[in-house]
Amino acid sequence: MRFYGTTAYLQLPDGVSADEVEESVVTAFRDSVRSAASGVTDNFWLANDKTFHVALGAAAKSCPSKYAGRFVTSQQITTEEKSRTKKQGPSIGVCMWDKQGLPYEEVCCLLQEFLEEFNDPMRFDPPEEITVREWRSSLRRADRMQFIEDEYELLTELGLVGRHERVIQSISEGIIRKVRNKKELSRCGEDLLCGEDLQDELDRVFQGAATKNTARVQSFGHPVHYMVCSDDTESRAQILKILMEALYQNGRIQSARYLKMDIDKETLSRAVSVSSRNAKDDIEEALELVFSMAQGGVLALRVGEDCFRESEYAYFGAGVLPVICRLMRKYRHKVLTIVLMPNIHENIRSLFFEQLGALTVVPIHQVGVGVDRARAFLRRRARELDIVPNRALYRGLIEGHTYNAKELTGLFDEWYDKRLKNDVFTQYAEVLPAQKKLIKRDAKGNAFEELQRLIGLCEAKETIRQILDFHTAQKLFREKGFAGERPAMHMVFTGNPGTAKTTVARLVARAMKDNGLLDEGKLHEVGRGDLVGKYVGHTAPLVQQHFKVAKGSVLFIDEAYSLVDDRDGMYGDEAINTIVQEMENHREDTVVIFAGYPDKMQGFLDKNPGLRSRIAFHVHFDDYDENELYQILELMVTDRKQCLGEGVREHVLPLLAQARVAPGFGNGRFVRNLVEQATLRQSTRLLARNAEDILPQDVLTLLPDDFRLPAELRKNTAAAGLGFVR
Repeated sequence: MRFYGTTAYLQLPDGVSADEVEESVVTAFRDSVRSAASGVTDNFWLANDKTFHVALGAAAKSCPSKYAGRFVTSQQITTEEKSRTKKQGPSIGVCMWDKQGLPYEEVCCLLQEFLEEFNDPMRFDPPEEITVREWRSSLRRADRMQFIEDEYELLTELGLVGRHERVIQSISEGIIRKVRNKKELSRCGEDLLCGEDLQDELDRVFQGAATKNTARVQSFGHPVHYMVCSDDTESRAQILKILMEALYQNGRIQSARYLKMDIDKETLSRAVSVSSRNAKDDIEEALELVFSMAQGGVLALRVGEDCFRESEYAYFGAGVLPVICRLMRKYRHKVLTIVLMPNIHENIRSLFFEQLGALTVVPIHQVGVGVDRARAFLRRRARELDIVPNRALYRGLIEGHTYNAKELTGLFDEWYDKRLKNDVFTQYAEVLPAQKKLIKRDAKGNAFEELQRLIGLCEAKETIRQILDFHTAQKLFREKGFAGERPAMHMVFTGNPGTAKTTVARLVARAMKDNGLLDEGKLHEVGRGDLVGKYVGHTAPLVQQHFKVAKGSVLFIDEAYSLVDDRDGMYGDEAINTIVQEMENHREDTVVIFAGYPDKMQGFLDKNPGLRSRIAFHVHFDDYDENELYQILELMVTDRKQCLGEGVREHVLPLLAQARVAPGFGNGRFVRNLVEQATLRQSTRLLARNAEDILPQDVLTLLPDDFRLPAELRKNTAAAGLGFVR
């Protein structure tokens, strides 16, 4: 389908300018438009601006029946266009929908036949192709202004509303409005380091259509389709533009409009309705509609890796690939398909070729170049700007490393900016670029500062700092074109009870949000009871629901080892398997932290082969020593608006030293209980005195005698012959 838009003007008498048109003439023209439109269809529109920009609807019965086209709605015109139409007299805006792929000349003839419905002589600008969004925007505007009875009927007929409207809205489209000649396209391909693949195809495209009639070339169909492979998203987009411009100007594609669709789990899930009983059929129907809309033009399929990972649902995984290939074969002569994917997806590329059968696909690769070609690339860029290259330009090149165009462009831009500051604008020589400021600064945010203020946990703090630095550096490297996909951020926290694992997890979530690694930065804490269902088929949806809630945040699974059952194949195994799958599906937007005791977590990590490989960081929380425990005690007492009396430190430190070696010692939890029990004993001590003798300071002060070991520890101490019992 193709959509055209143009403006038609009332042909004024000789010698009469637009400024001299009398109101009666304008009124008569408006009545003529209204009469012609109502005679053709039930829907017509009259714009409310002074240019009388009118949108008309004409059904197929207004023209010979061999044309299945339909003239509809108005195109919105810019201020510049309005000024132009005022000078040329009253005008109408017409948008045309061509379902049959008519040649441009026939479209113009069809428009002329339509304008002959008017009583007044009309002329029109050459029609231009417009996007579906422009067409829908005009239709919606006309309906809102009550110039039409109902836009929904036509939109439904075209499949633009209804079950797959969300899929259609996710598609991006554009118009090839400007084309470059072969020399310019070849130069652009060289700058992208595409190698011989692209140059050879440009030679074939320009050679094959140079001596043929354009209309006949278009009627033959498409001899080949394309697969663009590059690890850089921007480079894939540029290669796509080069191909489309070359094909369009040589008559290999009829329509200047092109569609771009992401083939990933998020887009495909839009095709599945809530009440659907067969998601696979929904997705096939949506893809069929997309191919139908792209007839006569180009459909670019941007392949996402997550679509072809192993999935519980085959239609979200590799099962969708045969559908795409079947539609490529079905529309092989009506839609030119260009598949865009990273170089690293060799397995996906092989799957495509296996499924496409006899369909011919030309691969276009953006290859990496060695140091010699990289130097030549940088040297040419410098000479284009009339700058003499120096040694600093090549300093970033590493022998044995391969570079793509984005990486080399980043190196050149960095060198050029330094030359500007050091040689031209010397006043800025000492000003650091933003990226270096990013590297020099520490991890930011209140959460990270709170983490650093926690007592002890030196190893955990250093590991968390490295994690934040690593992901900040990865973000920088991606901007410079040196990194691939985003690495996983999942972690394991191991440590004894009371070592602040949950507290640190909460601060990590906030710190990741502060540093741009997570969108929400909340902590969603769950345990076995939240993840394991009570009957068959209940566990997997539970796990998936918790991942959905935790999107953009941290999913904290405390005592994760409790998911391991005594026997294989139980509900705990189902929960672990689903967690592993969801960790992969949400690796870019959710962080999973497993927490538990060191000895028990080993068995948990061994339960599923894929679990350990998906965990990027292991953070161990050491037990606190007696000095750190006493600092925690002081902090807790201060938070309770209390204070410690003289001699408390000397009394409590031996108690803490004895307690921390006992089995099952609770670290911070033990200290909290110690302070709470001391507060209770303080109350008993003060009530034994006269109320008149109790001073405000006495109420706030805890004394050495208020602190005692729990009864079970006192028994163990007495049995050992140590005199800690008072």
